[in-house]
Amino acid sequence: MTIDTIIKSKNTLSQMIHNITSIKVDFHYINLDLNLFCRLIADKVAQSSKKHNLKQVFLIFISQLGNEHAKKLILTNLTHKSLQDYYNTPSQHTHILLTRFLVELNQKICGFGFPYYTDDNDRIMLFNKFHCPMPIVHIYSFLKVFFKQQVALLPHAIICKTNRRYHILLFSNMQKTSFVVKINHHFIKSFPVFSRLLNKNHGIITNLIPSNIDQKFFGLSYIEQINNANYPLSKLSLHYYKEPLIYKLSQSSIQYIMIAIN
Repeated sequence: MTIDTIIKSKNTLSQMIHNITSIKVDFHYINLDLNLFCRLIADKVAQSSKKHNLKQVFLIFISQLGNEHAKKLILTNLTHKSLQDYYNTPSQHTHILLTRFLVELNQKICGFGFPYYTDDNDRIMLFNKFHCPMPIVHIYSFLKVFFKQQVALLPHAIICKTNRRYHILLFSNMQKTSFVVKINHHFIKSFPVFSRLLNKNHGIITNLIPSNIDQKFFGLSYIEQINNANYPLSKLSLHYYKEPLIYKLSQSSIQYIMIAIN
């Protein structure tokens, strides 16, 4: 059931929560953009006299819903602007904010919905008008291995182990232009490391050459390079066991690392 009408029509947060929780449904869909959602209920959050920001309002709302009903929530209208406002950082790249958002809310709500394509450039979509995969596709591919696993959540990393493989996802610090991550280990022999990097140079191209353009004016190698840059940069290497793993991430980077131990 879509609960936008309830959010718009009720005068107090308690009335809103009572109506939502009294309806027996499998999922509660919110089609409202988070900024509009915040404007509609900010004045109804009467926990204190101070003005709440978008993140505080949303977290209060799901807290008041209770765990059972919050786990039924599905957000279907995420926008670039709402994520920037949620984290109060207008200059941060959306794919970093979206990764943080998915990780932080994963245990609190049911899930998220994204349009395949939309003419609204503020909406986060799966593909753009050139059928070019948007970063959301790559973010989910990075996070897939962590689903239904016991994970360690660090301020800028997720870690888990499956069989004899260690999986690490690093996402950049919001306050720094770049930072270095040093991973110490106690392995006694060299081991393979597979990595994928999503940043401003790899995986977030939004303007590919249209398919109907006369390609004779372009070298085939240039077209292939542009197409390849639309995907995360993947590397497989053998790491010398006596040295730590060191990664330098720019502000716009998400780094996936898989260590295989034989």
